Amino acid sequence: TIFDITKAGAGTLLYSGNISALSSNQTVNVSAGTLAIISNLTGGYGITINGAGGLSFRGATTNAAASSITANAGSALTFDSSTVSATGTTRAASLTLKGGALNILGNAGANSSDSITGYLTVNAPSTFGTAGANTVSLTPDTAANTRLTAGSLVRSNNGAVFFRGTNLGASTIPSNTANATNIVFTTAPTAQLVGGNGTAG
Repeated sequence: TIFDITKAGAGTLLYSGNISALSSNQTVNVSAGTLAIISNLTGGYGITINGAGGLSFRGATTNAAASSITANAGSALTFDSSTVSATGTTRAASLTLKGGALNILGNAGANSSDSITGYLTVNAPSTFGTAGANTVSLTPDTAANTRLTAGSLVRSNNGAVFFRGTNLGASTIPSNTANATNIVFTTAPTAQLVGGNGTAG
């Protein structure tokens, strides 16, 4: 059982033990590099990611499906379905980006679809003066399609988000076109989305 996790230094730390959230708030501090989890985080509580590094849910079933996650300024959350036989799963109950990043990595052998049950919220950072550009990035393998699904999109405190991905939205969702990405909101966004015709990057 881990209440707070702190990782320092570059590189990737792979954690495969059982993680049970027994408190109402869990904090993951990653000052650099990546903390990669390959086991489930059980318990329906809040998880907050701080620091310039990232937290990665790696593999076919790794998730915090009952938890609400917040990625603060400079931090990143990754749903990694690039490993063998990983085709995506429900990764979180909800996600709030407050100047943070969400990265989706697809699979080479099969189409992958990672999901957030509830809302994806784009918010402003908690600290005044901190850069507040949230990003959601999808990276497929050239042989398969990569998809992110969320229940809804919510904008709070004038938060801004940049959605990007290889051939994002260039093909229909049912087609599962290889080397392309799609984002699906179960409830269509009511806020205005600007752009969609820019160059890849």
